[in-house]
Amino acid sequence: MILWEVWRERCSRKYEEKHQWQACPIIFRIGFWIIRMCDRFSPTRRSSAEFLKTIGAMGIKHKDPPIQPPKIIYWQSPPGNFVALNVDGACQDGLAAGGGVIRNSYGLHIANFFLFL
Repeated sequence: MILWEVWRERCSRKYEEKHQWQACPIIFRIGFWIIRMCDRFSPTRRSSAEFLKTIGAMGIKHKDPPIQPPKIIYWQSPPGNFVALNVDGACQDGLAAGGGVIRNSYGLHIANFFLFL
């Protein structure tokens, strides 16, 4: 809709002989569409300070998703006669590597490994 408003203004200037261009009406029409879109938009991430400053200057209310408490993640020991195998890997620019560690039910190190691919 915003591009349509800009296109309509451009065509009016080009093809209507008596068209007098004024900046405010098109800015208000575009602002109207931005506000309508923001009312229907549900963000999944929090907005940056710069973005909030920009939309605040335009008079647009922002909606950020609620802040979620951090999830605490920790190692859990395996039951009795079992061992735990934790592995991870990464790649970047065509290089890859991976590795892991094996621990007993007391959390004591049994073995580890790594590999560059």
